Amino acid sequence: MRYIITLMLLCLSLGACDQDAVFNRFIPQPEAEEGKAIIALVAARDFSAVEQRVEPLLREPALRSKLQDIANQFPDGQPRSISTIGAHVLKSATDETYNLTYEYEFPSAWVVANVVLQRKAGELLVAGLQAQSLSQSQRAMNAFTFNAKGPIHYIFLILACAVPALIVVALVICIRTPIPRRKWLWCLFIALGFMQFTLNWTTGQWGVQPLSFMLLGAGFSQGSPYGPHMLMFSLPIGAIVFLLGRRSFRANAA
Repeated sequence: MRYIITLMLLCLSLGACDQDAVFNRFIPQPEAEEGKAIIALVAARDFSAVEQRVEPLLREPALRSKLQDIANQFPDGQPRSISTIGAHVLKSATDETYNLTYEYEFPSAWVVANVVLQRKAGELLVAGLQAQSLSQSQRAMNAFTFNAKGPIHYIFLILACAVPALIVVALVICIRTPIPRRKWLWCLFIALGFMQFTLNWTTGQWGVQPLSFMLLGAGFSQGSPYGPHMLMFSLPIGAIVFLLGRRSFRANAA
């Protein structure tokens, strides 16, 4: 189990660089730069320039106060680095919406800022804006570590390693077992896990998807290099049924 966990951590670290490159390809560069410019104006307290770029329906009397609250999230001085950590694009026949999230690194804090841009009739306007000051980066918050993890984390990790191991063993035994007809159906039944269980490694929240199946019964995913790791496993029903009934196949063959 120690070697399996080490291998999982090694795969996560080796895949980080490639994941960054793939993620950056999906960032809409002109709109991402426009979002940075909007946030820079807010951080500089140039509220008049920001208000001119806000969608007309949102130009209410309380807008200036809301912009002030957002600006207060930014420490004084220039950020050390700015990273685009989220980009969602929605296009329709009449308009386009860009939901962009940035991470600002300052000497004493981190700030995550989100801006929603809408393009209507060729004009790009601000439809949403918010920011939050944090004590650490998103990568650090969502890192795959064992610090402050509870029993549910270790249960999921053990099952995510044990289920595919059981399925592989059952597949090997199935291939070597004399089954008179439709052996491939048994192999397919064994290879699939049913009823998916998913754990957010960062928050510890977990959920169940009853009507689902997974190849080899387990897996993990990460929506972006800055997002939380999702650990998944499913019930190896096919492997268990086969291992319990394989004696009958051998008896019939004999």
